[in-house]
Amino acid sequence: MRNFINIDKSDYINAINLQLGLYHPLKGFVTHEEYKSILSKKKINYINFTIPINIFCSKAKYKKLELGEIIDLKYKKEIIGFLVLKSKFKIEKNIFLNSLFKTTSRKHQGVNNFSKKIDHLPYSLGGKVFVYRKKIHRYFKNSNFDLIKKLKKIKNKDAVFSTRNIPHLGHNLIQKKIIETKKKLTVFLIISIKNKYKEQTLIKTYKFLKKNKIFKDMDILFISLPTFFAGPNEAFFQAKIFENLKFKFFYVGRDHAGYRSFYKKFESQNIFKKLKTKIKIIKFNEPMFCETCDLSVINKYIKKKSCPLCKGKKLLELNGTDIKTLIKQKEKVRLSKFLDKFVYSFFKKNNFSLQID
Repeated sequence: MRNFINIDKSDYINAINLQLGLYHPLKGFVTHEEYKSILSKKKINYINFTIPINIFCSKAKYKKLELGEIIDLKYKKEIIGFLVLKSKFKIEKNIFLNSLFKTTSRKHQGVNNFSKKIDHLPYSLGGKVFVYRKKIHRYFKNSNFDLIKKLKKIKNKDAVFSTRNIPHLGHNLIQKKIIETKKKLTVFLIISIKNKYKEQTLIKTYKFLKKNKIFKDMDILFISLPTFFAGPNEAFFQAKIFENLKFKFFYVGRDHAGYRSFYKKFESQNIFKKLKTKIKIIKFNEPMFCETCDLSVINKYIKKKSCPLCKGKKLLELNGTDIKTLIKQKEKVRLSKFLDKFVYSFFKKNNFSLQID
Protein backbone atom coordinates (compact mmCIF):
# COMPACT_ATOMS: atom_id res chain seq x y z
CA MET A 1 0.00 0.00 0.00
CA ARG A 2 1.38 3.42 -1.01
CA ASN A 3 2.05 6.26 1.40
CA PHE A 4 -0.37 9.18 1.23
CA ILE A 5 -0.72 12.75 2.46
CA ASN A 6 -3.94 14.63 3.13
CA ILE A 7 -4.43 17.82 1.14
CA ASP A 8 -6.82 20.78 1.37
CA LYS A 9 -8.78 22.47 -1.42
CA SER A 10 -6.03 25.00 -2.10
CA ASP A 11 -3.55 22.13 -2.63
CA TYR A 12 -6.08 20.47 -4.94
CA ILE A 13 -6.43 23.66 -7.00
CA ASN A 14 -2.64 23.94 -7.23
CA ALA A 15 -2.27 20.30 -8.27
CA ILE A 16 -4.77 20.80 -11.13
CA ASN A 17 -3.10 24.03 -12.25
CA LEU A 18 0.37 22.48 -12.18
CA GLN A 19 -0.82 19.56 -14.31
CA LEU A 20 -2.38 22.00 -16.80
CA GLY A 21 0.82 24.05 -17.06
CA LEU A 22 -0.75 27.24 -15.68
CA TYR A 23 2.23 27.83 -13.37
CA HIS A 24 4.98 27.43 -15.97
CA PRO A 25 7.97 27.35 -15.49
CA LEU A 26 6.94 25.32 -12.43
CA LYS A 27 6.19 21.75 -13.51
CA GLY A 28 5.28 20.43 -10.06
CA PHE A 29 5.23 21.38 -6.41
CA VAL A 30 8.49 23.23 -5.72
CA THR A 31 11.70 21.36 -5.08
CA HIS A 32 14.11 22.77 -2.49
CA GLU A 33 16.27 24.39 -5.19
CA GLU A 34 13.27 26.00 -6.89
CA TYR A 35 11.95 27.16 -3.53
CA LYS A 36 15.23 28.86 -2.56
CA SER A 37 15.56 30.46 -5.99
CA ILE A 38 12.04 31.95 -5.87
CA LEU A 39 12.48 33.31 -2.34
CA SER A 40 15.92 34.83 -2.90
CA LYS A 41 15.91 35.77 -6.60
CA LYS A 42 12.26 35.77 -7.73
CA LYS A 43 13.29 33.37 -10.51
CA ILE A 44 13.20 29.76 -11.66
CA ASN A 45 15.88 28.89 -14.23
CA TYR A 46 16.30 32.59 -15.15
CA ILE A 47 12.54 33.04 -15.63
CA ASN A 48 10.85 35.53 -13.29
CA PHE A 49 8.48 33.90 -10.80
CA THR A 50 7.30 35.15 -7.41
CA ILE A 51 5.35 32.53 -5.45
CA PRO A 52 6.57 29.06 -4.43
CA ILE A 53 3.82 26.47 -4.76
CA ASN A 54 4.32 24.14 -1.81
CA ILE A 55 2.55 21.09 -0.53
CA PHE A 56 3.08 20.75 3.21
CA CYS A 57 3.37 17.69 5.43
CA SER A 58 4.01 16.74 9.06
CA LYS A 59 7.35 15.69 10.56
CA ALA A 60 6.07 12.12 10.98
CA LYS A 61 5.15 11.87 7.28
CA TYR A 62 8.39 13.57 6.24
CA LYS A 63 10.45 10.88 7.99
CA LYS A 64 8.52 8.05 6.31
CA LEU A 65 8.74 9.31 2.73
CA GLU A 66 11.62 8.38 0.42
CA LEU A 67 12.79 10.31 -2.63
CA GLY A 68 11.56 8.72 -5.86
CA GLU A 69 8.46 7.12 -4.37
CA ILE A 70 4.91 7.78 -5.53
CA ILE A 71 2.74 9.38 -2.85
CA ASP A 72 -1.06 9.38 -3.08
CA LEU A 73 -2.89 12.69 -2.55
CA LYS A 74 -6.01 12.29 -0.40
CA TYR A 75 -8.76 14.92 -0.38
CA LYS A 76 -11.82 14.38 1.85
CA LYS A 77 -10.77 10.74 2.40
CA GLU A 78 -10.57 10.04 -1.34
CA ILE A 79 -7.40 9.59 -3.38
CA ILE A 80 -7.56 12.21 -6.13
CA GLY A 81 -4.04 11.98 -7.60
CA PHE A 82 -0.40 11.39 -6.76
CA LEU A 83 2.97 13.07 -6.38
CA VAL A 84 6.31 11.68 -7.58
CA LEU A 85 8.61 12.77 -4.75
CA LYS A 86 11.72 14.54 -6.01
CA SER A 87 12.57 16.72 -2.99
CA LYS A 88 11.65 17.23 0.67
CA PHE A 89 12.73 19.99 3.02
CA LYS A 90 11.88 21.98 6.13
CA ILE A 91 10.26 25.42 5.85
CA GLU A 92 11.92 28.33 7.66
CA LYS A 93 8.64 30.06 8.46
CA ASN A 94 9.74 33.69 8.88
CA ILE A 95 11.92 33.63 5.77
CA PHE A 96 9.00 32.21 3.80
CA LEU A 97 6.50 34.76 5.15
CA ASN A 98 8.78 37.78 4.67
CA SER A 99 9.57 36.80 1.09
CA LEU A 100 5.96 36.15 0.12
CA PHE A 101 4.08 38.82 2.11
CA LYS A 102 6.81 41.33 3.16
CA THR A 103 5.60 40.92 6.75
CA THR A 104 5.25 38.31 9.49
CA SER A 105 2.31 40.08 11.17
CA ARG A 106 -0.56 37.76 12.05
CA LYS A 107 -2.90 40.69 11.32
CA HIS A 108 -2.26 39.93 7.63
CA GLN A 109 -4.77 37.26 6.56
CA GLY A 110 -2.32 35.47 4.26
CA VAL A 111 0.39 35.41 6.94
CA ASN A 112 -2.10 34.09 9.48
CA ASN A 113 -3.28 31.33 7.12
CA PHE A 114 0.21 30.15 6.23
CA SER A 115 1.54 30.49 9.81
CA LYS A 116 -1.13 28.11 11.07
CA LYS A 117 -0.40 25.68 8.25
CA ILE A 118 3.39 25.72 8.70
CA ASP A 119 3.10 25.39 12.49
CA HIS A 120 1.11 22.20 11.94
CA LEU A 121 2.89 20.98 8.79
CA PRO A 122 6.45 22.38 8.80
CA TYR A 123 7.86 20.35 5.89
CA SER A 124 7.41 20.67 2.13
CA LEU A 125 7.36 18.05 -0.62
CA GLY A 126 8.42 18.71 -4.20
CA GLY A 127 7.86 16.86 -7.45
CA LYS A 128 5.56 16.31 -10.41
CA VAL A 129 1.89 15.86 -9.70
CA PHE A 130 -0.95 14.05 -11.47
CA VAL A 131 -4.69 14.36 -10.71
CA TYR A 132 -7.44 11.95 -11.72
CA ARG A 133 -9.74 13.92 -14.03
CA LYS A 134 -12.81 11.73 -13.47
CA LYS A 135 -12.95 12.74 -9.80
CA ILE A 136 -12.62 16.52 -10.25
CA HIS A 137 -16.29 17.28 -10.90
CA ARG A 138 -17.24 15.88 -7.51
CA TYR A 139 -15.49 18.84 -5.90
CA PHE A 140 -15.46 21.64 -8.52
CA LYS A 141 -18.47 23.09 -10.36
CA ASN A 142 -16.15 24.92 -12.76
CA SER A 143 -12.76 23.22 -12.94
CA ASN A 144 -9.81 24.60 -14.86
CA PHE A 145 -10.02 21.59 -17.18
CA ASP A 146 -13.39 23.04 -18.25
CA LEU A 147 -11.73 26.44 -18.60
CA ILE A 148 -9.14 25.10 -21.04
CA LYS A 149 -11.92 23.68 -23.23
CA LYS A 150 -13.78 27.00 -23.22
CA LEU A 151 -10.62 28.96 -24.04
CA LYS A 152 -10.28 27.01 -27.29
CA LYS A 153 -13.48 28.70 -28.49
CA ILE A 154 -12.07 32.20 -27.89
CA LYS A 155 -10.41 33.26 -31.14
CA ASN A 156 -8.93 36.54 -29.94
CA LYS A 157 -7.00 36.12 -26.68
CA ASP A 158 -6.35 39.78 -26.20
CA ALA A 159 -6.82 41.50 -22.81
CA VAL A 160 -7.59 40.05 -19.35
CA PHE A 161 -9.37 41.60 -16.39
CA SER A 162 -9.40 39.33 -13.30
CA THR A 163 -11.61 39.81 -10.24
CA ARG A 164 -13.19 38.17 -7.21
CA ASN A 165 -15.86 40.89 -7.04
CA ILE A 166 -19.12 41.77 -8.71
CA PRO A 167 -18.79 44.59 -11.29
CA HIS A 168 -18.98 48.15 -9.97
CA LEU A 169 -18.45 51.48 -11.73
CA GLY A 170 -14.74 51.57 -10.89
CA HIS A 171 -14.23 48.25 -12.67
CA ASN A 172 -16.59 49.24 -15.47
CA LEU A 173 -14.63 52.42 -16.15
CA ILE A 174 -11.40 50.44 -16.54
CA GLN A 175 -13.10 47.76 -18.64
CA LYS A 176 -14.60 50.42 -20.91
CA LYS A 177 -11.20 52.08 -21.42
CA ILE A 178 -9.65 48.73 -22.36
CA ILE A 179 -12.47 48.00 -24.83
CA GLU A 180 -12.13 51.49 -26.34
CA THR A 181 -8.52 50.68 -27.30
CA LYS A 182 -10.00 48.03 -29.66
CA LYS A 183 -8.90 45.17 -27.42
CA LYS A 184 -11.14 42.12 -27.01
CA LEU A 185 -11.68 41.79 -23.27
CA THR A 186 -12.03 38.57 -21.28
CA VAL A 187 -13.08 38.83 -17.63
CA PHE A 188 -11.87 36.01 -15.40
CA LEU A 189 -13.94 35.49 -12.26
CA ILE A 190 -11.55 34.02 -9.69
CA ILE A 191 -12.89 31.14 -7.61
CA SER A 192 -10.89 30.17 -4.53
CA ILE A 193 -11.33 28.43 -1.18
CA LYS A 194 -13.44 31.14 0.40
CA ASN A 195 -15.17 33.26 -2.22
CA LYS A 196 -16.30 36.84 -1.67
CA TYR A 197 -19.51 36.00 -3.53
CA LYS A 198 -21.31 32.86 -4.63
CA GLU A 199 -20.41 31.75 -8.15
CA GLN A 200 -24.03 32.30 -9.23
CA THR A 201 -23.98 35.88 -7.98
CA LEU A 202 -20.75 36.63 -9.84
CA ILE A 203 -21.87 35.19 -13.16
CA LYS A 204 -25.40 36.67 -13.00
CA THR A 205 -24.17 40.19 -12.22
CA TYR A 206 -21.81 40.01 -15.19
CA LYS A 207 -24.57 38.67 -17.43
CA PHE A 208 -26.68 41.69 -16.45
CA LEU A 209 -23.70 43.98 -17.14
CA LYS A 210 -23.48 42.54 -20.66
CA LYS A 211 -26.96 44.01 -21.32
CA ASN A 212 -25.10 47.30 -21.51
CA LYS A 213 -24.03 47.43 -25.18
CA ILE A 214 -20.54 48.68 -24.22
CA PHE A 215 -19.82 45.33 -22.56
CA LYS A 216 -21.91 42.96 -24.69
CA ASP A 217 -18.90 41.35 -26.41
CA MET A 218 -16.89 40.59 -23.25
CA ASP A 219 -16.17 36.95 -22.56
CA ILE A 220 -16.79 35.87 -18.94
CA LEU A 221 -14.96 32.81 -17.59
CA PHE A 222 -14.34 31.19 -14.20
CA ILE A 223 -10.79 30.32 -13.11
CA SER A 224 -9.84 28.47 -9.90
CA LEU A 225 -6.84 30.06 -8.19
CA PRO A 226 -5.53 30.03 -4.62
CA THR A 227 -5.84 33.22 -2.57
CA PHE A 228 -2.61 34.48 -1.01
CA PHE A 229 -3.29 38.22 -0.37
CA ALA A 230 0.33 38.66 -1.45
CA GLY A 231 -0.10 41.98 -3.24
CA PRO A 232 2.64 42.59 -5.82
CA ASN A 233 3.91 38.99 -5.72
CA GLU A 234 0.42 37.68 -6.40
CA ALA A 235 -0.20 40.26 -9.15
CA PHE A 236 2.93 39.03 -10.91
CA PHE A 237 1.94 35.39 -10.31
CA GLN A 238 -1.44 36.02 -11.97
CA ALA A 239 0.24 37.77 -14.89
CA LYS A 240 2.34 34.64 -15.50
CA ILE A 241 -0.79 32.47 -15.44
CA PHE A 242 -2.53 34.56 -18.11
CA GLU A 243 0.70 34.71 -20.10
CA ASN A 244 0.73 30.91 -20.01
CA LEU A 245 -2.86 30.96 -21.27
CA LYS A 246 -1.57 32.95 -24.28
CA PHE A 247 -3.21 36.31 -23.57
CA LYS A 248 -1.45 39.49 -24.72
CA PHE A 249 -2.49 42.07 -22.09
CA PHE A 250 -3.30 41.94 -18.37
CA TYR A 251 -4.84 44.70 -16.26
CA VAL A 252 -3.28 45.24 -12.82
CA GLY A 253 -5.16 47.43 -10.33
CA ARG A 254 -3.99 49.96 -7.76
CA ASP A 255 -3.93 47.38 -4.92
CA HIS A 256 -4.19 44.16 -6.93
CA ALA A 257 -4.43 41.07 -4.66
CA GLY A 258 -3.54 43.17 -1.61
CA TYR A 259 -4.80 43.05 1.95
CA ARG A 260 -5.94 46.13 3.85
CA SER A 261 -3.05 48.63 4.15
CA PHE A 262 -0.15 46.15 4.12
CA TYR A 263 0.96 47.25 0.65
CA LYS A 264 1.36 50.71 -0.79
CA LYS A 265 -1.05 51.88 -3.47
CA PHE A 266 0.25 50.93 -6.92
CA GLU A 267 2.86 48.54 -5.43
CA SER A 268 1.25 45.72 -7.42
CA GLN A 269 1.73 47.74 -10.60
CA ASN A 270 5.27 48.79 -9.75
CA ILE A 271 6.63 45.24 -9.41
CA PHE A 272 6.49 45.01 -13.21
CA LYS A 273 9.14 47.73 -13.44
CA LYS A 274 11.58 45.28 -11.83
CA LEU A 275 10.29 41.95 -13.10
CA LYS A 276 9.42 41.65 -16.78
CA THR A 277 6.80 39.45 -18.42
CA LYS A 278 5.94 38.63 -22.01
CA ILE A 279 2.35 39.62 -21.36
CA LYS A 280 1.95 43.40 -21.50
CA ILE A 281 0.65 45.12 -18.39
CA ILE A 282 -2.25 47.58 -18.55
CA LYS A 283 -2.40 50.01 -15.63
CA PHE A 284 -4.32 53.17 -14.81
CA ASN A 285 -4.44 55.55 -11.91
CA GLU A 286 -7.17 54.68 -9.40
CA PRO A 287 -10.86 54.84 -10.38
CA MET A 288 -12.93 57.01 -8.02
CA PHE A 289 -16.40 58.54 -7.83
CA CYS A 290 -16.59 62.33 -8.21
CA GLU A 291 -19.40 63.67 -6.05
CA THR A 292 -19.38 66.95 -7.98
CA CYS A 293 -19.69 65.38 -11.44
CA ASP A 294 -21.72 62.41 -10.13
CA LEU A 295 -19.55 60.16 -12.31
CA SER A 296 -16.83 57.54 -11.98
CA VAL A 297 -13.48 58.99 -13.07
CA ILE A 298 -9.78 58.17 -13.09
CA ASN A 299 -8.08 60.23 -10.38
CA LYS A 300 -5.72 62.70 -12.09
CA TYR A 301 -2.86 62.32 -9.60
CA ILE A 302 -1.24 59.46 -7.71
CA LYS A 303 -0.60 61.19 -4.38
CA LYS A 304 -3.53 63.60 -4.23
CA LYS A 305 -7.16 63.71 -5.37
CA SER A 306 -8.29 65.64 -8.41
CA CYS A 307 -11.15 64.95 -10.81
CA PRO A 308 -9.93 65.16 -14.43
CA LEU A 309 -13.30 66.66 -15.46
CA CYS A 310 -14.05 69.35 -12.86
CA LYS A 311 -10.72 69.38 -10.97
CA GLY A 312 -12.74 68.92 -7.78
CA LYS A 313 -11.41 67.17 -4.69
CA LYS A 314 -14.62 65.41 -3.61
CA LEU A 315 -13.56 61.95 -4.78
CA LEU A 316 -14.73 58.71 -3.15
CA GLU A 317 -12.79 55.47 -3.45
CA LEU A 318 -14.56 52.74 -5.40
CA ASN A 319 -13.72 49.26 -4.11
CA GLY A 320 -15.37 45.88 -3.85
CA THR A 321 -15.32 45.72 -0.05
CA ASP A 322 -17.32 48.93 0.34
CA ILE A 323 -19.78 47.89 -2.39
CA LYS A 324 -20.46 44.59 -0.62
CA THR A 325 -21.11 46.46 2.63
CA LEU A 326 -23.57 48.77 0.85
CA ILE A 327 -25.43 45.76 -0.57
CA LYS A 328 -25.69 44.16 2.88
CA GLN A 329 -27.02 47.44 4.28
CA LYS A 330 -29.40 47.84 1.29
CA GLU A 331 -28.09 51.38 0.66
CA LYS A 332 -30.14 51.78 -2.51
CA VAL A 333 -29.37 55.44 -3.27
CA ARG A 334 -25.59 55.02 -3.07
CA LEU A 335 -25.67 51.69 -4.88
CA SER A 336 -27.60 53.28 -7.75
CA LYS A 337 -24.62 55.62 -8.17
CA PHE A 338 -21.86 53.02 -7.78
CA LEU A 339 -23.33 50.21 -9.93
CA ASP A 340 -24.15 50.03 -13.64
CA LYS A 341 -27.93 50.41 -14.05
CA PHE A 342 -28.29 46.82 -15.25
CA VAL A 343 -26.30 45.41 -12.32
CA TYR A 344 -28.31 47.60 -9.95
CA SER A 345 -31.53 46.22 -11.48
CA PHE A 346 -30.30 42.69 -10.76
CA PHE A 347 -29.84 43.43 -7.06
CA LYS A 348 -33.11 45.36 -6.89
CA LYS A 349 -34.89 42.40 -8.42
CA ASN A 350 -33.37 40.16 -5.73
CA ASN A 351 -34.12 42.60 -2.88
CA PHE A 352 -30.40 43.37 -2.52
CA SER A 353 -29.70 39.89 -1.20
CA LEU A 354 -26.31 38.19 -1.57
CA GLN A 355 -27.90 34.75 -1.15
CA ILE A 356 -28.48 34.13 -4.86
CA ASP A 357 -29.09 30.49 -5.84
